[in-house]
Amino acid sequence: MANIYLDEFDRCFANNAKELVRYADDGLILCKDEEEAEECLELIKVELKKLKLEIHPEKSKIIDMNKEGAEFEFLGYKFHRGKKRTIISRYPANKSFKKMQDRIRTITKRQNGVSIGKVITDTNKTMKGWYEYFKHCNKFIFEKVAG
Repeated sequence: MANIYLDEFDRCFANNAKELVRYADDGLILCKDEEEAEECLELIKVELKKLKLEIHPEKSKIIDMNKEGAEFEFLGYKFHRGKKRTIISRYPANKSFKKMQDRIRTITKRQNGVSIGKVITDTNKTMKGWYEYFKHCNKFIFEKVAG
């Protein structure tokens, strides 16, 4: 429903030649500098008000990804700028990692009353799905998962 409801919002940014990345009600707008980002933030507020919506104040912020240590989360990923200015690393967000761990704990609980075959099948299915979603992350994250 969000994709249909926010179609007009998408057109506004296409008409203003802004780079919008949106999935349902989560989105990013890529800007060349802080001034453009401030203008976009105001435009977002105006356009969402027309739709009787408002931005989430804690989730909506301007981040300069040219600065060392800058980071943000989007769709379960954490994007982080390291010391080398040309590299932005991708990791599963802490919330995503914890959710996967909790799911594995639930599947492998000793007294869940299912066969070992079902435990293995469900664990493999969960891990494969998690890997497929996060396979574009920094490769070292998978050592953490395996450990």
